[in-house]
Amino acid sequence: MLYKPAKLKGKWPNKFIEYYYRHPETDAWQWFKVYEDINRNKSVEYDQELLTAANRDLKRGFNPFLEIDIYNSKPKPQAITYIIQKALHFFLLKWKDRGQEPETMVRYEPAIKYFEAWLKK
Repeated sequence: MLYKPAKLKGKWPNKFIEYYYRHPETDAWQWFKVYEDINRNKSVEYDQELLTAANRDLKRGFNPFLEIDIYNSKPKPQAITYIIQKALHFFLLKWKDRGQEPETMVRYEPAIKYFEAWLKK
């Protein structure tokens, strides 16, 4: 057996799910604590739902020592190399797309222009 079933531990606001998994090199049990999303809701039903999901994933072959996510096999996007001017303009476009107020964008644009001028000097 590669893992011990997950258990719910602690009390709100410090609840967590713990499980043990055998280390592939040493064959010793390694302890894992999962805090993600469990303290957002105080209901017992939600806690049990997260615990069930953790145990289900362990049964399906989740391995915390693997870097590859077996549930998300999408290839990682290639990193794009930016020069600083292109990166700053990309920042402005993304923030406009997020729906920032025009007053905020008006403050960013001159600051970026001054920064670019300073970099060129």
